[in-house]
Amino acid sequence: EEIGFEWDAISVANKAYEDGWNQRIQQLCEFKEEHGHCRVPHKFKDDPAFGKWVGRQRGECKRQQSSTGGPTPIWKKRITELEEIGFEWEVAKEDEEGWNERF
Repeated sequence: EEIGFEWDAISVANKAYEDGWNQRIQQLCEFKEEHGHCRVPHKFKDDPAFGKWVGRQRGECKRQQSSTGGPTPIWKKRITELEEIGFEWEVAKEDEEGWNERF
């Protein structure tokens, strides 16, 4: 303990995961401010990992909604947080392709 050893590896991992979530939420807010919407293209040239993250949120939400008992408490919180920003859960394929071409 004197050297700063973390005994609770789970809380360290959870904090790192939560920090990553908060960074992506901030990035999404910045994207929305710049572009006026949250439809980040899956193949976002400026940050491909961010585009993939946005796609994973849509997929995970669908999975959570269809699971027995509905979303977990943490996902309920995250869904609310994303919706408050203006996140769109369904993006038409044509819209995404057109957006990718224009972007």
